[in-house]
Amino acid sequence: VSLGVGGAAMSSKADEQEGASSAPAADSLQAWLARLRRERDASRSTLSTRVAELCRELEELAQEASPRKSEAARNALAALGPDALPLLVPALEPGEKAVPAAKFRATQVALVLADAKLSGSLTELLRHVKNGSPSARANALFVLAKHGDPARAFPALAAVYAGDKGAGRGEILTGLATLGGAEADKLVAEALYAAAAEVVGSAMESLALSKN
Repeated sequence: VSLGVGGAAMSSKADEQEGASSAPAADSLQAWLARLRRERDASRSTLSTRVAELCRELEELAQEASPRKSEAARNALAALGPDALPLLVPALEPGEKAVPAAKFRATQVALVLADAKLSGSLTELLRHVKNGSPSARANALFVLAKHGDPARAFPALAAVYAGDKGAGRGEILTGLATLGGAEADKLVAEALYAAAAEVVGSAMESLALSKN
């Protein structure tokens, strides 16, 4: 019996020691995660500041019409790396009543994103297509046409095309055609066939009316 009591006492003491040793480990993990979050937030803040500076620089270059300087500013944005690309997506929108400098900045940012083959930010890009100004829509479609993940970009853009009955529908079709692939080719062919049938139908109707 004494051995059993002794064993229980030793087991209880071991449990206490294990609990004591695991508490600091848990605290260390929490502290490490908190430090990582602070570092990430600080890095993102620094990146956002630099993106804003370069976007302002692009707007200032609008009046200079210097391809060399514009290219240098675009290269500087691209050099910020993939983490900076999502931060550029809002800059595709120059505004409904945008000044030329803002439009220039937006088109230059579109070039950066397209060249980098942005592989994310689909929701934000599609929001520009559906709700943005005409300039933002054109810029977003340009980026989507060269998206780095066409397998995801195509069905998302095709869904927008299917629901869009406006005059800008052809721009979306152009973007889908640029994305390429068997599905894109099929969709474009069907759209062209439907357009041709509509044209023929209108012509036949006009001809019939002219004979009456």
